[in-house]
Amino acid sequence: MLGTVEILAEDGTIQLAGKHARLLAALVVADGRACGVDELVEAVWKGPPPVSARKLLQIYVSQLRKILPPEIEVTTQPGAYAIGLSPETLDATRFERLLGESIDAREAGNPALALSLAERALSLWRSRAYGDLAYDEFAHAESERLTVARWNCIRRSFRPTSGQTHSLEGGRRIDLSRSQRV
Repeated sequence: MLGTVEILAEDGTIQLAGKHARLLAALVVADGRACGVDELVEAVWKGPPPVSARKLLQIYVSQLRKILPPEIEVTTQPGAYAIGLSPETLDATRFERLLGESIDAREAGNPALALSLAERALSLWRSRAYGDLAYDEFAHAESERLTVARWNCIRRSFRPTSGQTHSLEGGRRIDLSRSQRV
């Protein structure tokens, strides 16, 4: 979820079509809570849904079930769907775990470990959380929450000391002692 909504499978990345990506994102945002059919219809269709939206949603759920790896299950409940997955399945959960470990390491007086853990956490990000769906109503709050956590990770982890520099992806270096704090 830390970028475009996609599935990382053993044999590569599975890019999801628009409606399937929206459906998966809406289920993930619900965090295990059963989402009513009307709620999912609203998330899957940006504008007014077609008359056949409820039936199409059933088809999309069926197709999504076939795409998802076995450890991720979409369950049917009366008038609703929910997703079941282990927490470590999501990149967002791994990011938050690594961020927490980084904070713990910093508080324990181990800035090198804190920095290493923060770099691992930040490396999980591919683009804005939920990608193109970040500004859609159903995903916006979660995208913003994760973005704030990302910036807090950067702010906490890369606090400058005099003359300190840090390598960025692509070999660029930044002098943290002279840059503005985030």
